[in-house]
Amino acid sequence: MKPIIYFISDAHFGAEGHEKEIRKVKTFLSFSNLVREKAEELFILGDLFDFWFEYKRVIPTNYFRVTKAIYEMKEAGIKITYIAGNHEWLGSFWNEMGIVTSRNAYEIERQNLRLFLSHGDDFQKGNLGNKILQWFLHLPLNISLYRLIHPDLGIPLAHLFSRFSRRPLPLSLPTGGREGGGSCPLWPGVQEKFKEGFNGVILGHTHKPKFESWQDKTYLNVGDWMEHFTYGKLENGRLTLERWS
Repeated sequence: MKPIIYFISDAHFGAEGHEKEIRKVKTFLSFSNLVREKAEELFILGDLFDFWFEYKRVIPTNYFRVTKAIYEMKEAGIKITYIAGNHEWLGSFWNEMGIVTSRNAYEIERQNLRLFLSHGDDFQKGNLGNKILQWFLHLPLNISLYRLIHPDLGIPLAHLFSRFSRRPLPLSLPTGGREGGGSCPLWPGVQEKFKEGFNGVILGHTHKPKFESWQDKTYLNVGDWMEHFTYGKLENGRLTLERWS
């Protein structure tokens, strides 16, 4: 096994039509084969699913192939860390599979680099839809009450919340422009992390793959698996942005 680490984000499984979902799943399964063969570690940087809400005894059946692939990577000896996105509430299901989960950003040191990992939504200000979704997913009372709704109703309803959070709203800051420039709402947060001494900041959330490196600093946005099918890679102390084909 080579000391290679992969980073992936924003597949949003369950968000699109049948044909696109089939393509995404097949692509992810082929990517999981690469991880099993070459990686020592995989970081999922959030929103792997369009909406993940954990009932105590129910797992959505349409995610079976994806969750199975993750479990098989873990069984192959790959260490997997799953950082929740703004569309996910991760519970005991993943921990029981031996996968480390976090609702917050993650700081690691690998291959002589100090890295800051986050889904990225905590860097973005002003999106009302995301704020509502975050409030819903993290308030314990809301979680307990939502579990009272039957999954056949609760899961489709959750997808409505999810689609609402992706729509541009009047109270949203602009998200276009150069990913590494001042017009990107994530950029001020990235700069702050560099000032704190991090060598690399690795994010998702924007669905816009980006790689910028200067001196000993690297900003990597791993993009998405809805349109770009891009991911991050750390090998021999070097971060790169890769595209799956």
